[in-house]
Amino acid sequence: YVLVNFDPNIVPGWEMIKIGGSEVEIEVTDSESATGNKSLKLSQTKAWEVDPYKALEQFIQVKPNTTYEYGLKAKGDASPNGKPFFSVYGRTMTKRHHLTSSEDWVSYKFEVTTAKDQTQLDFAILNEDVTSGLYIDDVYLREKGSSINLLSNGGMEDMAASKSMVEQEMNDRGWY
Repeated sequence: YVLVNFDPNIVPGWEMIKIGGSEVEIEVTDSESATGNKSLKLSQTKAWEVDPYKALEQFIQVKPNTTYEYGLKAKGDASPNGKPFFSVYGRTMTKRHHLTSSEDWVSYKFEVTTAKDQTQLDFAILNEDVTSGLYIDDVYLREKGSSINLLSNGGMEDMAASKSMVEQEMNDRGWY
């Protein structure tokens, strides 16, 4: 099953997807940051199993047959099994970029060219295995040569969502 979490302590602009009984903790913290004052922290105490996970995701409208640059910065403890990753192909196994442990911030940079009829990319950040704390910051997706980030709140700085906004959204959907 899929559960979308509207917790305002997560990251406004991103959807949190939960599959199964995932024990991944996802939070915004001010204890580490590559730039600005905040970053995303992933942690998990339970070892990998098939399917239970949480992911942060954004679906981005793109132009067909266009090259895009995407990436992020990461620091901290990543599973030796390579389970924390990000992708512009969502939560699938396609073109995952695995994050590794590091005491310093590491920049991950990639390019993708959309197909002639492609109008959407699915940017996902996901963890499936034990980590004491992996920090992620400065997440971006932009048209090659542009400085405009197409992702909402890629720096994890915008915590403008309020509990009342979340409650209203849940109420509007009949979940509250």
